[in-house]
Amino acid sequence: MKNKNKSRLCKNKQCLKTLPEIYKYRYCESCRNKRSDKLKNVGKGALTVSATILGLVLVKNTSKD
Repeated sequence: MKNKNKSRLCKNKQCLKTLPEIYKYRYCESCRNKRSDKLKNVGKGALTVSATILGLVLVKNTSKD
């Protein structure tokens, strides 16, 4: 059994803030927000690249006619 009185720390090695015992996440709120922002930026970048490639393919295919 886990010891419920044991203090928990944020899993981010640069942060290590103390988390409340009843907090259900492994990362503090600040680290969770930073991670979410990074994922959003990566998604936007991937979408931009795929849209650019699709646009180039469409332009190349239409110019053959």
